[in-house]
Amino acid sequence: MSDTVLNVLFDSSVRVAVVATFVATALVVFRVRDSTTRHAAWMIVLVAMLLMPALSRLVPNVGEALPAAARGIVTVPAMPSPTPQIGGSSQSPSNVPARRTALANASVEPEPAESSRQEERPWAAVALGAYLAGAVVMLLRFGVGLWAARWLALGGRPVGGSTDRRLRAVPVAIRESCQVTVPVTVGFFEMTIVLPSGWRRWSDSTLLAVLAHEEAHAARRDPLVAGLASLNLCLFWFHPLAWWLRRMLVLTAEQVCDEAALRTVGAPRAYIDVLTSMALAVRAHGGRYLWEGAGFNGSPLLARRIAHIRSIGRRRAASASSRFAWVACCCLIAIAVATCRPADELTEGTRPEIEPLIERTTASWPVESLIARYPDTEVAVAQRDRPRAEEILLQRRTEDPTGPWSARLGRFYAASLVGHYVRITDEGPLREITDLDPDSSFAAHARTRLAESSDPVLLAAAGEYMLHAPRFRPGYSSQDDDLAKDCLERAARLDAASVHTRTMLAAVVSRERWLATLALLRGVGPAAHYDALAALPAAERFETMAQAAVDALVAVSGAARTNDRNMARYIEVKADNARRFAQEVLALSPRLPEVPDAGLFVYRAHMTLASLEMLDGDTAGAVESLRQASLAPSAEGLAYGRGVAAWRVVRQLVEAGEQDAVVDFLHAMADKSAVDRDLLLAAAEDVSSGQPPARLFERV
Repeated sequence: MSDTVLNVLFDSSVRVAVVATFVATALVVFRVRDSTTRHAAWMIVLVAMLLMPALSRLVPNVGEALPAAARGIVTVPAMPSPTPQIGGSSQSPSNVPARRTALANASVEPEPAESSRQEERPWAAVALGAYLAGAVVMLLRFGVGLWAARWLALGGRPVGGSTDRRLRAVPVAIRESCQVTVPVTVGFFEMTIVLPSGWRRWSDSTLLAVLAHEEAHAARRDPLVAGLASLNLCLFWFHPLAWWLRRMLVLTAEQVCDEAALRTVGAPRAYIDVLTSMALAVRAHGGRYLWEGAGFNGSPLLARRIAHIRSIGRRRAASASSRFAWVACCCLIAIAVATCRPADELTEGTRPEIEPLIERTTASWPVESLIARYPDTEVAVAQRDRPRAEEILLQRRTEDPTGPWSARLGRFYAASLVGHYVRITDEGPLREITDLDPDSSFAAHARTRLAESSDPVLLAAAGEYMLHAPRFRPGYSSQDDDLAKDCLERAARLDAASVHTRTMLAAVVSRERWLATLALLRGVGPAAHYDALAALPAAERFETMAQAAVDALVAVSGAARTNDRNMARYIEVKADNARRFAQEVLALSPRLPEVPDAGLFVYRAHMTLASLEMLDGDTAGAVESLRQASLAPSAEGLAYGRGVAAWRVVRQLVEAGEQDAVVDFLHAMADKSAVDRDLLLAAAEDVSSGQPPARLFERV
């Protein structure tokens, strides 16, 4: 039973992620800006997520899978397809015969015995127990929220009638309560608008805007949608999409109601002032109290709502027919994803024989023809043929020194150490296999050749291949990572002008810093993080705290997006850690200018402070920190690190109207970057023309 439940959860999680990806891609490609359409699209994704466990089993199956008894005979590595290599050509669909050769030469392993599968079942029970525990906690939280909403609706004092002339035209029940700081709409079927006790002091224009906004929530039944999103979160609490989907539905619902209120008020500036005043009230009182409701709030989404209001006049509202078309399209996407899947169980009469199936997907090619006719397939040469393959590759490199043969040799040697991938797509069932023996004599020979090589192209290709090989694969050793870094370092020394090599090396160094910081803080509570790192020597503290500041900031941003008041203390501690780490880095920087990548550490410290200041609402302070970050000294990590400028604070400052400061920052970073210069200049051009720096974040 544990296996069945976990398989259903995993299968549904993957499918709904695919649905959301397709919907998001369609919204971006077709530039859908209409809030009602976007809200409807994400509603379809929410319904698909709730129904996917049943939907994927009710719709007809499409496709055919390898029988369960046959699937165990192949070793399946999770190795991603490598990117095009230096000096060589990438693998193309025309290489299918060569891939079949690799399949024919691949080693096979017997199916795991029944006893070994039995030994794994307790782990499934533990995983199911962890899931159920999380679901129970989330359901309890959801139930408390429902109870609080009902108590608030019934416990508030009714208002309206002849004593409150300004409320007589509202067709929804209205109550007032001292338990809320801003208006909210509660109830799934019988809607109630709850006003704060001080609403009578509001001006007529403010009350008009508030009631128009809340009426729109009641008419659209947004509290019911919020309740479904919260229920979905209880069931899929482990899935990032569930958290993101609830937040996106809240944002789009607020934008739709803002549009409705604006049509009533007719003054964007005055309505923005109302939103701002409500946000200040929430901040002053530490929250609006309610979990399951809809209405004015002071969430981090306020800046996006204000930007949306300002853009309303520059775009045309979608027609009813186009909205219907979008809803139909999203429904078709969900059904298609649920339908297009391989059948997990085939009847006995339809199971194909495994031996003929393998024969149909393979062919016999000599290693000479394989290497000569199909680029990049040398990695798939079987162990017994690798000496002959090396001889051919060396000969080809001698005959054509400027051709792709150095890169092919590098990948060939690397594949001898970390395995290779083969994808069979034309006849389906055998996906990936490997022929890996890291202890073979040829693997030792390949390691020696890499250690002795002085060819930068060969070393860079080998390092990149090993860098992309998955960790924790069969036969994995940390020596593979060390060898990949050594190859890239030597390639960078031999060819200092290679941007691609130095970019890969910067990624390796960045990952090492991140892992080192995690190791230092493992088992240490967040409140003690600063003290744990403060004991390090100055140079090590300088480097580690720069990384720790970014990690703490990421934790703050992730926790803040949940809008969970229970996380308030955690957010406070993490934000304090991030600020103290950044300030310590800046205090140490004048004493340690010769530390490698010192400029990167200074840059990270200023960007961390800018992000924290933006979270605190200090836009002027964030602009100044952004400017200081752009003045950081040049460094290898800044020049060759990818995405160094793609911080959320850049987008937030654009939304806050600080386009000039962001453009200056992007131009300054373009002067420092060797790998992202064109992307940064393109982002600056976007911001200058009134667009968000979308391209900067899409690539990252």
